[in-house]
Amino acid sequence: MRFPPSAAVTVDATQFLSRKQLDDWQLDLDERYLRAAGSPPHEAYIDVLHERLVHAGVKQLRFEPVGLQQWSFLTHRHRRRTAV
Repeated sequence: MRFPPSAAVTVDATQFLSRKQLDDWQLDLDERYLRAAGSPPHEAYIDVLHERLVHAGVKQLRFEPVGLQQWSFLTHRHRRRTAV
């Protein structure tokens, strides 16, 4: 989709998601406990994001394998505490 030059000057509210939608998605994100990157809930959320992008009309989506060391804020906090 191409925007006219006026799009750089005037905001068209119809081009954005509603605040309620964004709030709902943030609550959904919080309920998934995604603090552990690479965990099964994290991977499932990637699938949800993919579906949302498809629904929003984004074309040419693809999954690419990416090496990721699983990380947890609890592990990181423990390392910091023991290192001090």
